[in-house]
Amino acid sequence: MRGSTRPTGQEIRVVVWLLRHPAWALVPVFGLWAVVVWGATAVLSGLGGLVGAVVVWWRAHPASFDRWAAPRVRSVWRRWTVYRGRRWRGVVEDCELTRDNRRTGELLYPRVLRVRSATPSIDTLTVRVVRGQDPAAFTERLPALADALGAHQVAVSRTRPGVVTVIVERQMPFARALDAPAIPSTSADVDLRALDVGDTEYGQPFLIRIQGKQVLVVG
Repeated sequence: MRGSTRPTGQEIRVVVWLLRHPAWALVPVFGLWAVVVWGATAVLSGLGGLVGAVVVWWRAHPASFDRWAAPRVRSVWRRWTVYRGRRWRGVVEDCELTRDNRRTGELLYPRVLRVRSATPSIDTLTVRVVRGQDPAAFTERLPALADALGAHQVAVSRTRPGVVTVIVERQMPFARALDAPAIPSTSADVDLRALDVGDTEYGQPFLIRIQGKQVLVVG
């Protein structure tokens, strides 16, 4: 008996996605409960106050915001606006990174498992490849993938069986070569717990701790 060629219904896919991400299913439930218990005015006021506090943090102390909050906000934003849905499916389809399921006729897409945007210019994607693919399938399409994503360049490495890491350099973080940090005149001025080796994308000193560690530097 031959299997059906009809793809899984969209509503079933939504249910499966919610089962994989139960926290998102709780958001509307918690919102409705909060409105019932505290009232719509109190809930909206609380949300407004939370947004206001984040804006004040962003403006008042950029260093801590860029270190703790910005990467998380940026990761969620890009996960939902760039690396999922029709946008992502269009990218991998145009770059010939999809495969046909011969039994069902369904077009299979590599699935993004995680997005980490540690800096404004670098996105690190954890991607589950389609069964039968390997990192070479992505490596051969790197220039096309970079152009499709509007990125400066893209790199790929194998993480574990069936999963690859895709590093997307959206733009060059530095427009010019940076001057080397000044060399301290005496060893007493060197702090091995916070050694200045350059600048970050935000124009702040890039400090690394080398005391008690083994550090490999490649340039």
